[in-house]
Amino acid sequence: MPPNEWRCDKDNPIPYDMVILDETSMADVNLFKHLLEAINFERTKLLLIGDDAQIPSVSCGNLLHDLLNSKVVPTVYLTKVFRYGIGGLSTVATDIRNSNQSFDSTKDGLQIIGEDKGLTLMPIIQDKAVDYIVKMYQKLLKNGIPLDDILVLSSQNVGNYGTQILNNAIQEAVNPNEEYIKYGEVEYRKGDPIIQCVNDYKAICYHEGEWSEKDTTFISNGEIGRILEVKYSDIIVDFNGVYIIIPKTKFQNIKLGYAISIHKSQGGQAKHIIVFAPKAHTFMLNSNLLYVAVTRAKERCYLITDLNTYNKAIKKKENFDRKTWLCDLLTKEKE
Repeated sequence: MPPNEWRCDKDNPIPYDMVILDETSMADVNLFKHLLEAINFERTKLLLIGDDAQIPSVSCGNLLHDLLNSKVVPTVYLTKVFRYGIGGLSTVATDIRNSNQSFDSTKDGLQIIGEDKGLTLMPIIQDKAVDYIVKMYQKLLKNGIPLDDILVLSSQNVGNYGTQILNNAIQEAVNPNEEYIKYGEVEYRKGDPIIQCVNDYKAICYHEGEWSEKDTTFISNGEIGRILEVKYSDIIVDFNGVYIIIPKTKFQNIKLGYAISIHKSQGGQAKHIIVFAPKAHTFMLNSNLLYVAVTRAKERCYLITDLNTYNKAIKKKENFDRKTWLCDLLTKEKE
């Protein structure tokens, strides 16, 4: 459903007793406005769930931050971390959130956190890190971890340590498939993961060799799929069981998905996450960004960084100051 064709609005409200909006920090004001217009509050209750330690929405507004700071909306905070000190992911994520140290600065080499060994610090010099990440990716595959369960995160797309370099290096190492379509400098090979980079409201469905431009579905910005087949000027992509045909004319809307930006990963997960936080990205790194990266992992997170860069990053906070005025409006309305 394109933005101008909302299924529900004030004249056709959502027909449910409760609406639950998860990942509220990712919602911008325009989307939230449409949601509010589509709710009849005489019948329907709205429950917002979000994490105020995550980075704000890419688009306009700072919705969750403003709602919490207004003190107008009834709020419940979950404060107890039940697996702190036991689960490596929950322990380090909590420490990052609170700008506390997790690692021993006097130690060299690997440091593993948690009884479940959920998080591993790998202090690698950034000049050698890309090769190390590639070898680590190969090792995970060799150990039986499916490619779909592995995701590499970096804070930048371009540069010597960005996702573009990482994608090319990993692809060359793990997928030598000669069935591909080249677009610009990128080869899209059979078996590659790809990420959708803009909302596609009319993605063309593919069924056993047939498709029609009238048979469409919605593929959201940030969804990751796998290339099943390469045709003359199209690729067939499996988005979690939904088969889509992507013509070359839409290749500007996709990228390789071995490595993606931390911003792009918000809202997604993988069982094994490799987080790359090199010294070259110091200016951009902060505790909120690292918190998002670490919490994308379901089972294991491997943090590739040096302790000096990491310790500087966790002391910095994302700049949440956006000229939204929503908090002021809510406060005045209460008065």
